[in-house]
Amino acid sequence: MFLDELREPDRSFLLAVFSGDLKVIGYCSVWKVVDDLQVNSIAVAKSYRGRGVGGALLNAVVTLGCELGAVSVFLEVRSSNTVARELYRRLAFNETGYRTDYYSQPIEDAVILCRRLESPRPV
Repeated sequence: MFLDELREPDRSFLLAVFSGDLKVIGYCSVWKVVDDLQVNSIAVAKSYRGRGVGGALLNAVVTLGCELGAVSVFLEVRSSNTVARELYRRLAFNETGYRTDYYSQPIEDAVILCRRLESPRPV
């Protein structure tokens, strides 16, 4: 999936954070869709969670959005993922809606979040 996305350099972006020994400890896949960025996937290795890696990735997405002239950044998150939802709230993402049965294994609703970039500022 990532390789296919990287074949679209004008609309698809893959950001990564590496450890000192050059292992990927976090990544974020993003699409530019018209005037918005859509975060498709974000993940941080379990042993690095709570250390600011996710926040750094999302700040990089906001910076990328500003550089590309995006108006907003959108993403979805499992409704039960309270840790991620709190991170998104701290980074100025607002909950704007829900997608019923969006996730599988287990089936769960998604919360849609958006951060407007009219006056963007990395947090």
